[in-house]
Amino acid sequence: MDYSTAADSSCQSGGGGGKRGGGTTTTCTARWPALTSAVSATLDSTASSITWGLKLFTTSGQACELSDGVEVAVGAANSVAAIKAAIAAASPGGNTPTAQAIEAATAYLKTVKDQNSKYILLATDGEPNCAPGQSNTTPNVDGTTAAITAAKAAGFPVYVIGIGPSVGNLDSFAAAGGTSKYYPATSPDDLAAAFASISKAVTTCTFTLTSTPPDINNIGVYLDTNLVSKDSANGWSFGPNNGTIVLNGSSCDKIMSGAATTVRVLFGCPGQLPPTTILF
Repeated sequence: MDYSTAADSSCQSGGGGGKRGGGTTTTCTARWPALTSAVSATLDSTASSITWGLKLFTTSGQACELSDGVEVAVGAANSVAAIKAAIAAASPGGNTPTAQAIEAATAYLKTVKDQNSKYILLATDGEPNCAPGQSNTTPNVDGTTAAITAAKAAGFPVYVIGIGPSVGNLDSFAAAGGTSKYYPATSPDDLAAAFASISKAVTTCTFTLTSTPPDINNIGVYLDTNLVSKDSANGWSFGPNNGTIVLNGSSCDKIMSGAATTVRVLFGCPGQLPPTTILF
């Protein structure tokens, strides 16, 4: 699966201008290390099953600036390390151009042509602003809802994590993105749990083959290093047109629970069955 994370590097303070209070700048800045820690833990635990990318907003941490493209491309070499480094180098700023970030993530994911399912994960601390043609502090709820709706229509469901105590509109954003409810995260533990829940929600037991098996009766499917039997109850089976491998029953449970983290498919050589265990 491909995942583009839109992470908010803004910090909204309480007060006027129609902005929902996100606490003082000091409080908001203290939330950033929690986000960094939770993202790092999630990346480490899902690197084998989810291919991540990263889009920060704002780009500079100030005003409403947003660069084209993404900070880390989906499937980039050493993407986990690159995402960790990009987030560690960022710091909270003052505005939240959420609509623009979702539009940028959507445009980017349209260029990713692999067969994986694709999602956007929005992590934000407050109400979006930076409405086009208005002042930096002008709320942009309608524009953000429209951007999320467009992302979902393009085939990219949007999951939403709300960081902090003031997260109005986030349920409506999640609904627009096809994911029903936002995930509240008012503590580091909440944040880590939200990332874990979303990662589990998008984990699949269906895997697309990148080429046609030369012999459909001579295939080895492995969970981590161990051969899985062909079994529609608790092993593996082919999907439609033999183009996918589907893990069933207890084999699927191992992937969904994290007890197994890697699925490999080997095509056996003529006259030679796949080994019962592999090394990697």
